[in-house]
Amino acid sequence: MYQLLRGTLIGVVSLGLFAVDTTTSVSASSHTSPTSLRGTWYHYFTKNDSTNGGPKFRETYTVTAHSQRVKYSGGLSFSSSLTGNKFIVSHSKAQLKLLGHGTHTLTGYYFGNTTTGDIEPNYSYHLKLAGKTRHVLMTPNQNGHLMIFTTYKPSKDYQLSYRN
Repeated sequence: MYQLLRGTLIGVVSLGLFAVDTTTSVSASSHTSPTSLRGTWYHYFTKNDSTNGGPKFRETYTVTAHSQRVKYSGGLSFSSSLTGNKFIVSHSKAQLKLLGHGTHTLTGYYFGNTTTGDIEPNYSYHLKLAGKTRHVLMTPNQNGHLMIFTTYKPSKDYQLSYRN
């Protein structure tokens, strides 16, 4: 009886130690972009968009493992990038109420540089656009809408209203 109890106790203790050893903590920041955000993303701005008030243009957003580039083409020309050793990716969870889609807890990824600071969060989501369910990237703008970035070049300005 003592041998059986001792063997069971050792088994339970070793399983407990195994569980403790496999537990990992989540890091708040990293130098590598998540694979769900990597690629080239496009957003089309229309002339009546009140955030720019100017001509129509397309934003191209390229995310690689260790860099992020933004390029505007069309009526507005501008380009910027974040690369190098100071490139940092941090994340946090946010609960957003998407109009027509309910409330979702989404992970927001922030691409920043230690010298320039963080920018708006990027949310990965699946959304029905042009009759198909597509993987999209959503970024909030100043108007209280989420700008929808797609992996194809859209011909219209996709936005989604949300609340925190």
